[in-house]
Amino acid sequence: MSRFFDAQYAIAAQEIVRKHYNTKITTARIAMEVGVSERTLKRAFKNHFHIGIYEFQLKLRMEKAKELLECGGCRSRRWRGRWGINGRVRLRGGLRSIMGYRR
Repeated sequence: MSRFFDAQYAIAAQEIVRKHYNTKITTARIAMEVGVSERTLKRAFKNHFHIGIYEFQLKLRMEKAKELLECGGCRSRRWRGRWGINGRVRLRGGLRSIMGYRR
């Protein structure tokens, strides 16, 4: 597999994750949409972005959560479960470890 195709798979997967950040989407589903095996996609994503797909998804969700918390536009209870962030402790811990956020 060439680096060119790996980069294309990784970028396509990144776009899908960004588009579906607020829904539960599995790596298998992303791989199916990109048109490669899950193993190939995970390897390509990690090689291109130096972060795993799940970690990227979680970081993106935490960034969006931080934005919502800072603007006060929505209560966290409404979107936590939908985004796969179950519980206030996990949200707080994720914001601290991934974003360095303290509130």
